[in-house]
Amino acid sequence: MLKTLFVAAAVAAATLAPQNDSIRQDDLRADLFFLAGDSLRGRLTDTEENGAAADFIRSRFERMGLKPAAPNNSYFQGYNLMTATLGDGNALDIIVADGASRHLRSGQDFYPQRISASGRATGDVVFAGFGITAPRLQYDDYNGDVRGRIVLALDHEPGERDPNSPFDGVVTSEWSTLWRGVLAAQQKGARAVLFVSDVHNHPGAANFEAAARNVWPEMPARILIYTLAAWADRIHIPVAQISPALAASLVAGTGKSLELKKRYDNNASQLVRRSDQWPFLQSGVPALGFMTGLHPDYHTQYDRPEKINYAKLEEIARLIHQASWEIANADSRPNSR
Repeated sequence: MLKTLFVAAAVAAATLAPQNDSIRQDDLRADLFFLAGDSLRGRLTDTEENGAAADFIRSRFERMGLKPAAPNNSYFQGYNLMTATLGDGNALDIIVADGASRHLRSGQDFYPQRISASGRATGDVVFAGFGITAPRLQYDDYNGDVRGRIVLALDHEPGERDPNSPFDGVVTSEWSTLWRGVLAAQQKGARAVLFVSDVHNHPGAANFEAAARNVWPEMPARILIYTLAAWADRIHIPVAQISPALAASLVAGTGKSLELKKRYDNNASQLVRRSDQWPFLQSGVPALGFMTGLHPDYHTQYDRPEKINYAKLEEIARLIHQASWEIANADSRPNSR
């Protein structure tokens, strides 16, 4: 094994990627202090600071002579985002078999999801497990007719942290996103969808009202939450989140349970799904990610550019450049299987 590694290093040194030594820690430091500095205020979506960061990267691409890949000779791929506001009069009424009824208020036992369409829906409630339809995996939670009914489904997915999961194993998969779950129910004729936390594996907030206030704060949010319009525009039915207690009462006496078998938790951080290469992997495009490990300041306000080891960063950047150059010039393309 040691001999193999030594030979590989010798070969790499003999075929150094062009301009690899132009990657210098002083330049990396200057770039990082600009992009991660206080003047850009976090580069939040739809802000001047975000635009400044994008223009900085565009100018760098131009200076390097990279060919634009987007339409109209642009480096940018356009897309529309949307925000949601909570309307008045949101309510949920439940009528059980004996005719007794309950009138529930938004923010206490339920709250509308941000991807919900505006509207009213009436129908019988049918429990559909996780509400996932994944034809490519030959998986479908719908084993009955839900046309004209209201679907009750768990959020997340079965086996999301189980290496033997039919989905993506130790990370949650694209199939379990809320908007895909809603579309699956909508396409099968459901009138509305009620989601409930996967209580056995994700206990979530003990105070459901506090969780509801976090989604729909009383005061305007300092940081807006955006949704991709291409997703939201496809949803035409009401969608709400309900409390685990309410969900349990809905399935009581049906012989069904919200509880599931425990799963292995061998990647609580879900670093792969949170990485920038995840969308490519989801689409079957081979992608590599470089990770130097977590640290106490990771994703906190204390993760400052002045704390970076720039000599180490120079080595890492050169390594990534070298690996990218070798892959690009290989005789065959990488195989993701």
